[in-house]
Amino acid sequence: MVVPGGSDTARGYRRLFGLAEGVEPVVANGAVVVDHCVDRPVDDTARIVFGCGDLDRTRRLLERRGLALSPHAAGLVARQYPALGVGTRAATADRDPERDVDRIDHVVFTAPDRVQAIALFGGVLGLDFRLAQSTRGVEQLFFRATEVVVEVLAGVEGADDAVALWGVAWRSVDLETTRARLVESGVDVSEIRPGRKPGTRVVTVRDDALGTATLLIEHVRHA
Repeated sequence: MVVPGGSDTARGYRRLFGLAEGVEPVVANGAVVVDHCVDRPVDDTARIVFGCGDLDRTRRLLERRGLALSPHAAGLVARQYPALGVGTRAATADRDPERDVDRIDHVVFTAPDRVQAIALFGGVLGLDFRLAQSTRGVEQLFFRATEVVVEVLAGVEGADDAVALWGVAWRSVDLETTRARLVESGVDVSEIRPGRKPGTRVVTVRDDALGTATLLIEHVRHA
């Protein structure tokens, strides 16, 4: 994940993950790169960079599929869709029993309609299209990347006409601990509530430094 910003943004993500000063914000299936270069139009939006094993080969494939790419932070960014990019696989952190936020659970995009969403995420990017369902007039489309779920909300009223990153959900292994830690550090967080997916609980994190809507999610284990 690449987020435009500076030292405040970097501190915000270290605070989210409970990391000490100077420690890189890396989790089990990804990392956060703070992009300090804000002199180009594309830099004003957070974006998800999908990892790949061979960047040159992936670039050639995506360009054959009509996706124009430009060099940018952490890899290549899609010119038509600034919220998307590809890059070499980010360094990841092993599971640390001391850390309560350990991985990206899922990312959420908005798209103008179902057809464009399926064409882009399923056809061009080659993600595994797993599920479609309708909720209050909005279609939820779920795709599977190698290590993360991608949810696309198609036809959201008031959303831009372009594909955009709506937010990121980070997994907490102990939501009470995570929430208490963030409250103690001065972060505005919601109360714990049931998630939309059965067997989950969630907390909304209200921290402008993070640069995008942020959710914490815990998958509850039943005895």
